[in-house]
Amino acid sequence: MNLLLDTNIIIGILEGDSRLIPPAAREILSNATLHYSVAVIWEVSIKHSTGKLAISPMQMFDMVKRVGMIEKPIATSHTLIVSTLNPIHRDPFDRIQIAQAIGERLTLVTADNLLPRYDSTGNVVRHISSVASKS
Repeated sequence: MNLLLDTNIIIGILEGDSRLIPPAAREILSNATLHYSVAVIWEVSIKHSTGKLAISPMQMFDMVKRVGMIEKPIATSHTLIVSTLNPIHRDPFDRIQIAQAIGERLTLVTADNLLPRYDSTGNVVRHISSVASKS
């Protein structure tokens, strides 16, 4: 299974947050091919520089590399997909990750309750709580 992890999920893994990532989901994640968007590092950079996030972009980058996640750059094709998305969510980082999941045929895993509304099939966006139930 190829999964694109949202920022909140990567931070949950880094912090070992079992409330955010249930044991059954952790098992699925440990057996999947994990990807991260460069938008994650960009988002962490902005939030860290404004004091909204303690983790630094370098810590985040080191962690995703250490655990062997595959980097997904943002391509023009992804930005074009963003323009086709319904206006459910205004966060540009989430929207570009959804577009990357669509364009790269990945499943975006998130803790954000709004994002699964972009996908009625559960193939493009999945809430972390449902990852273990549809593996």
